[in-house]
Amino acid sequence: MATITNNNPLPNTQYLKERLEQLGISDQQNTFTRKWSQASSGKDDEGSITTSEHDQTRDYKLFEADDEGNIIIRYFNLKGQPYRSTKEGTKQSRDFTRKRWRLEREGKGKYHQEAGTSTTPYFPPAIIAKYAAAKFKLDGKGHPPKHPDDCEIKILYLVEGEFKAFKGCMCGIDSIGIPGINGVYNAQGKVHEDIEELIITCKVQKIVLLLDADTLTVTWAEGKDLAFRPSSFASAIKSFRVSLDQLLDKKTLKAVYFMHIKTKYLDEDAKGLDDLLCKYADRVIEIKEDLEQLNFCIKYFDECW
Repeated sequence: MATITNNNPLPNTQYLKERLEQLGISDQQNTFTRKWSQASSGKDDEGSITTSEHDQTRDYKLFEADDEGNIIIRYFNLKGQPYRSTKEGTKQSRDFTRKRWRLEREGKGKYHQEAGTSTTPYFPPAIIAKYAAAKFKLDGKGHPPKHPDDCEIKILYLVEGEFKAFKGCMCGIDSIGIPGINGVYNAQGKVHEDIEELIITCKVQKIVLLLDADTLTVTWAEGKDLAFRPSSFASAIKSFRVSLDQLLDKKTLKAVYFMHIKTKYLDEDAKGLDDLLCKYADRVIEIKEDLEQLNFCIKYFDECW
């Protein structure tokens, strides 16, 4: 029986613990420290008003359980501040989160976000740290990074889902999460401004839309339009490529790729990047090297342009 505190049951953390253990995410890695400067005013010994800035910090859990045992996923922008959103029908903004259901809900998918909230990229702490280092190198603003030279991103991978991006970064694969194959864009239909900012500031040379092992899989069902899934993927991939034309024309980006995990890994329970890296934990270097070969990958991935 759950312990009761102030008439509220403690969160059911079993599913959260299982997922973090599967992914190899420690409590320390699950903790994100937000840093900012806050100005305060006072008087000196002569009575003159002075203003000074003090560093402030606050710790957040990146993944935490709600009272139903679902996983709440916190989102932070490139500056390390919580993304804010306004729930449909309300005026007050609050920290943007997404929810990973503990139990499958028919017709509702695996994830949930509040109605009316916008599409938001997921930046793991490793990506936020690289951006901070790049900004400090450019203009000297912000907090000095621990690793000032670790700020450029040669290849940036866009993957579906927060856990895949987080695990990718843990393994040295610079990844950001998107909520779906069309999750690259802002409300105006353009590449999300923060993704573009990351590309420019961290001098991203190549960008990859990396999808799962079931990308080419079509399942037959009575009355089902078998062309819908592949045509949706084709349309999304084409739109992704076209949306980056301006950055390519300006030579900001050198190349754009679409890749997916080889279909055969579906049979080995390695559908997504996180599954692949966890199942073959002893081959992480080999997986990373194959992925970095891009159109010359041969073992774990297929490159489609």
